Parts: sequence; C-alpha cells; structure tokens
Amino acid sequence: MILLVAYHPRAHGIQKAELYEALKEAPNWMHYIPGCWLIVSEEEPETWVDRLRPFLGDSSCFIVHITEEYQGLLPDRAWAWLDRHRDET
Repeated sequence: MILLVAYHPRAHGIQKAELYEALKEAPNWMHYIPGCWLIVSEEEPETWVDRLRPFLGDSSCFIVHITEEYQGLLPDRAWAWLDRHRDET
C-alpha cells in the first residue's frame, strides 16, 4: 500500500536525519514536499507512527493509506511515482 506521512518539519526537537533514515527503510518512497513523504509499505500506519515517534520531537504526525481517489498539484515525477506504485496498494 502507499502511505502518506505528514509531519511538521520545523517542530522543536525533530531529529531530521534519523527520521529520514527511518522513512527510507520503506521498500520504496518519494519525498517531494517538506514534511511530507509517500512510502510503499505492507505495514499499517500505526506501525509507522510507532517507528517514527522517537524522532518527531514536538511534531504532530499524520499517516494515511492512499486510495485511488486523490488529486493535487504535483511535479510530473511525483505523478509518475504514484502511477508506478499504485498497483502495490
């Protein structure tokens, strides 16, 4: 499945390098907006929240499964990534 991971990138205490390394453990990922990642994972959102929590400092975090109904203003590379990984959801 594709998960959207959103957090406040400038929150107090955020450990950016460690957070990025944890997100890059996903089988595939796309990072195109500060504080926002798309990751391919078979793990549920709550598993990812638990994994990322130690690195988030005071940041809020929202993780949601991306379904077929989505729209936005993204660069072509982001749409191409979504098209490639949509079948993994």
